[in-house]
Amino acid sequence: MSQVIINLPDCGKISSSGVSHDVLTVDTSECTPPGPPPMFGTGEIVATVIIVLIVVAGISALLIQASEQRPKILEQKRLARQAQIDGRVALAKARRQCLTCGAAYDPELP
Repeated sequence: MSQVIINLPDCGKISSSGVSHDVLTVDTSECTPPGPPPMFGTGEIVATVIIVLIVVAGISALLIQASEQRPKILEQKRLARQAQIDGRVALAKARRQCLTCGAAYDPELP
């Protein structure tokens, strides 16, 4: 006795002929061919959305922190520049030197 395994579609109808018991007829006229499989699975889409949300939240947090730190940084730069200018003025007064041209001069006393 031989065995044959046949993969039949789910929508196929099996009928046997009355003449012989070894002939099966499969009617697939009502079957529609299956569509292509999806390119991305549900799990991949969910994981991608979660990762994108995490990245957006991280970038937003960094931008908010940077915007809060900006006034402090600008004030520190302004104070450093003012200290540099004050140092040049003090050096020029000590050397009696013009800030613009660098020429020596004697200041006039009031």
